[in-house]
Amino acid sequence: MEDVRRDRGFAEVFLRASKVGSRLDVEVDFVVTPDSTAQTVTDFDAVRADLRDRFRALGQDPSMSVGFTADRSWVA
Repeated sequence: MEDVRRDRGFAEVFLRASKVGSRLDVEVDFVVTPDSTAQTVTDFDAVRADLRDRFRALGQDPSMSVGFTADRSWVA
């Protein structure tokens, strides 16, 4: 998550994960700034696809929720 945060210029990333049996649930929230390289829905979908691919490369296919906000109080 930190690599994606740094690569896209997000201010912060918040990660929450839980596992029940073989099911892995992951919630990721990024804090977007005017300097972040991802600004549009298309950009955000590309970030989601990048995360999916990274998890799959690790042999995981979690249920993912990925959010983006400019106001960290929504995710802190």
